[in-house]
Amino acid sequence: MSATEPETYSLHIVSEHGACAWALGRGITADDVTIVASGTYAEEENDTIRRQVITQMIDHLETTDAYHDHRYIDVSVFDSAARKLLLSLGGQFGPITILSKSQMNHREGWDRHGWRHCRALLSAIPGHPSILEPDQRPLIDAGTDGSIGWGRGKGASWAWARDDGRYGYGTLRTTDILVAELRAIHQLLISAEAGERLRVRTDSKSALTCLTKNTGTERTRHSNAVENLVRSIKQAASRMHSVEFVWVKGHDGDPLNDAADRLARLARQTATGVAESSRNSIARNIMTDALQELVPA
Repeated sequence: MSATEPETYSLHIVSEHGACAWALGRGITADDVTIVASGTYAEEENDTIRRQVITQMIDHLETTDAYHDHRYIDVSVFDSAARKLLLSLGGQFGPITILSKSQMNHREGWDRHGWRHCRALLSAIPGHPSILEPDQRPLIDAGTDGSIGWGRGKGASWAWARDDGRYGYGTLRTTDILVAELRAIHQLLISAEAGERLRVRTDSKSALTCLTKNTGTERTRHSNAVENLVRSIKQAASRMHSVEFVWVKGHDGDPLNDAADRLARLARQTATGVAESSRNSIARNIMTDALQELVPA
């Protein structure tokens, strides 16, 4: 390997249920990646843990041939707080270079591969909900929403928010609000752990109709994008212990639906020109507000 072709690694850190896991992998796509180092901590992710993970990551990379031969090593850090910490230290540690968000070019498949490895590590921790019998697992409520905008923040976006504090959001290319609504539901389901019990709260009657009635007939015919999403959602739902779809009135005080709506608008309005750290801070505040509303008075 020449000096102009760096070895490529990625670092993931995932927290849930009072514990966190990390994984360092080598490769670019889900087909060729290999997990080379990983571990767990019996507490939520914080700066102390991030520093410990970073130390372990650098210790491991310093044992590679690329490091000893003074070749380059590029590391994409998918945890934004850890990446910010590393970049604040200069972003370069001998041959090891920490890539900024704009430099990260790993495909989604590899990103998901490392993330799923972390989830598998967490699932093995005693007391984690995933080791319970399916009918003993907690019922997770989640709100989903899609959004279409014009002018500032134009485009389409999706978001989901769960009552255990997990959330996700992003943008997509479409002018069909139904596609955006279904994308939010699909993203929620593929991010969920196999065997979970989910109750999906959506304010889209059209999406609910698509998922609870057969599509493809003359009366319910939709675009290919919609029908493909419906099939993908049903396939993802088959991994769950149970999935229930519930309609809720939009903008009517449902904390999770309101949070998903705010996150979707955040995704559109901050797609360009806004620092990732600022967007993440706003998203965490949105979820904090939603979880506080869910706590009984």
